[in-house]
Amino acid sequence: MTNSIARNGPTPRAFDTIVYGGLIAGTLDAIDGVVAFGLAWRTPQEVLENLVVPLSKDWENFVADADSFVSEDSEVVAFGVYRGVNRATGRTLAVPFAHRWRVSDGRIASFVQYTDTILVKKAMP
Repeated sequence: MTNSIARNGPTPRAFDTIVYGGLIAGTLDAIDGVVAFGLAWRTPQEVLENLVVPLSKDWENFVADADSFVSEDSEVVAFGVYRGVNRATGRTLAVPFAHRWRVSDGRIASFVQYTDTILVKKAMP
């Protein structure tokens, strides 16, 4: 079974459950249901291989903890905090983020991440 985000516009609830639940958890079914083929990574499998798997290798208990959302038409902006422990250094990560998502035909068509990358780098080797 695949998921999709509402065709008449994304809802914050859809992003909380589908994207920040299944996608970040790395379930291929969740990825397959919400990622459009026009996204920078062309297939759901590439999202899994190039994002989810490396995160799980480098970080223990990694989570993108989105706690508030703004939604209008086909766009959602999520605000939250990345949390985790770097496996190599043991350093804790707690870095704020904003994610801007655009949805087309019930699937994620684009994604832009805003975060303080220097704070992420400081937790890494």
